[in-house]
Order: sequence, then structure tokens, then C-alpha cells
Amino acid sequence: MSSKGKKRVVLPTRPEPPTVEQILEDIRNTQPSDPMFVLIAESNKDLPAPRKKEDSEVKTERLYQQSHSYVEMNQRLQKACSVLKEKCIELKQAGATLEQNIMEIKEKALFTYDFSIWYCLHDDNIASCISMMLKKQGLQGYAEHQDQVAGTSILMTATEVIQASRVAIVILSASSLDDPWCQRVMEWNLHHVIEQEGTKMIPVYVDVEKEQVPLVLRHLNELDYRNKFFERRLLESLKSIRPAAGRARAVRPSKAASAKSRVSR
Repeated sequence: MSSKGKKRVVLPTRPEPPTVEQILEDIRNTQPSDPMFVLIAESNKDLPAPRKKEDSEVKTERLYQQSHSYVEMNQRLQKACSVLKEKCIELKQAGATLEQNIMEIKEKALFTYDFSIWYCLHDDNIASCISMMLKKQGLQGYAEHQDQVAGTSILMTATEVIQASRVAIVILSASSLDDPWCQRVMEWNLHHVIEQEGTKMIPVYVDVEKEQVPLVLRHLNELDYRNKFFERRLLESLKSIRPAAGRARAVRPSKAASAKSRVSR
């Protein structure tokens, strides 16, 4: 029998899906014993019930661990604070040391000599002792009758050395007070100290009284060579001198020379 002889099967029309109202009405009319509801209830029994409240022991342990971590953090912060304070102090000390080193470098660039000694030839032994004592401390100095270069002008040498000296040590003895050249050098040094900031003049008394010293020098703080603390006080006087920051300046030779010529006249 051919395919033409077969009867065509007509499928029934697909029913329309239920509306929302029909679904809700069907659910409301369903009995609790409906197999669908029973299967859902049985499957929910296998699921663990949600914990409504945390166990008290677990909660206590958690709070303890948090408190412990907070205490440890506080201790670390306190320790870090102490370390920072120590570092701050070290930085301040390093800064002060650096400033002092900078001042010393500027001072060395400004002055050729840390000290110069001016005296009468009769006091050469005393000047030698003072010069050797200071040079042993690493100071650069000039002694008038010992370091004078032969063949050079005494006046020009004195002018240049006074300008290049940070401290002028003037030995005042009976011989130097009666010597016109020594008196002139004293006046030049005094004028230089007044004109140039950061310099100093130290009169050293050798067997003389203050009343014997010229009036212009009596206001200066003197040192007694015969005093047993002379060496210590002299070193302290040298170390205490520092040029004013940003204000110390080198004196022009022409200006200093003209000043000395005015004093000599």
C-alpha cells in the first residue's frame, strides 16, 4: 500500500497556557496532601537550619582575639613613637654638628691664621711657648718675629697678617709697652677687631698691672701669663670665637692699609 493510501493523522490543537489568575486559583484550591507539597517539605528537612545566634563561647573568643590584637598594636605604636623621638633627637644633633662644621669651613676660608702673636723681641721665649702650645692643638698661627720672611716689608706683612688672623694675641710686658712699634701694632689690631666681625684681640699680661696698660686696651678681657690656668683659658677663648653667620667679611687690603696709616699719623 502506497503512502498515498495512508490516512493523514491530524494532531489536536495545543491548549493555551493558563493565565496567572488560573494558576493562583489552582494553588489556592490544592490540598496540603498534594504530592508536590509533600516532596518539597521532605527535601527541606535535609537542609541545616540557619543559626539565629552565635554561640557565646565563640563570640567570647572572637572578642578576646580582637582585644589582644588591639593591645599588641598599641604596644607597637608606643615603641615606634619612642624610636621616632630618638631619631628626631639624633637628627637635631646631626643638624647642629653640620651647622658647626659649615661655620668652621667658612671660618677657615675667611681667615688664613687661627691666631697671630704680636710682641716685643725681648719676649720671644714667651711668644714661642704660646705658639707651640696652640700649634699642638692643630691651630694655624703666625708669630711676629719668628715667621717674618726676610726681605719683605715689615709694615706690609703686619697689615696682611692682621687681616688674615681670626685672633690677635698681644703680649703686654714692660718692654712692649715702651716700644713704639708694639704700640702701633696694638692699635692696628684693635682697629681691625672693631671693623671686622668674628675677630678678637686677647691681651696677655706678663708681669704688668692693668694700670700700666693703655686705656684703649683696658676694656678687653686679659689673660695673665703667670696664672696656672693660663693655657686652659687661652684655648677656651680661641674656641669660643665664631664669625657671625652671613655677616663676616674679609677686609679689603686698601681699606685696612689706609686705616693703619691714619692711626700711625
